[in-house]
Amino acid sequence: MKKFLVLLLVMAMVMTGFTACGSKDDAEGETPDVNTEVNADAETEGEDAEGEAEAEGETAEGEAEEDADAEAEKEEEPVKEEEKKEEPKAEDKKEESKPADKKEESKPAEKPAAKAPTGSPAAIIDQIYAQYPVTEMPLGTIEIDINDADMLKMFTGLSSASKIEAAAASEAMMGSQAYSLVVVKAKSTSDAADVMEEMVNGIDQRKWICVEADDLSAASCGNVVVLMMVGSVHADTVTSADIIDAFSAVCGGLDARA
Repeated sequence: MKKFLVLLLVMAMVMTGFTACGSKDDAEGETPDVNTEVNADAETEGEDAEGEAEAEGETAEGEAEEDADAEAEKEEEPVKEEEKKEEPKAEDKKEESKPADKKEESKPAEKPAAKAPTGSPAAIIDQIYAQYPVTEMPLGTIEIDINDADMLKMFTGLSSASKIEAAAASEAMMGSQAYSLVVVKAKSTSDAADVMEEMVNGIDQRKWICVEADDLSAASCGNVVVLMMVGSVHADTVTSADIIDAFSAVCGGLDARA
């Protein structure tokens, strides 16, 4: 009986040894599989990491390109602004348009200088009436004897004929009408201003006694002097300004007016 038990014990130990050896061999055989899986996982993780790295690199490159484009646009905007600033100013454009030239082009043509009418004082009176006819008065033209001091003073207001060469007057044929147009030709243009001043200051506006020529004007053109006086009661027919304007039209302008 004891021998049988011992035999069972020995067999049990042998079986235990075989079992242990089998387990060890199995363990050793399974180890490469674990390593393979670990290596596979590692490779997978490496590939994933490389993919992520590449993706991150591409993202970074995209962001870098976008940043570069944005910076380029920012740099172009100041350049455009500088180009705008470099555009010619309004003052420069005005200079290019040359306003001075335009003003010169737009200047009106200069009027011809006034020219004294030709002919005798009586002929000049006719030229004045051609510009402004006075038909409602009975008028007559008188050649003035400049050597007759009284006649010269009465018609012209001059006390001397030293500066004149001829004179004529147009007056109403009725003494009750204060009207007198006098034309005097001075010896020179330089004498005309003095002659005109003396005529205005020396003429008697009440020489008709009963009426007065209270409307008086005078003018000169070249060596010709005109004095016009008329009663304001005849303003509806003629004024001194009307006759002086007519004389200006004959001359094409006046040198002086009083």
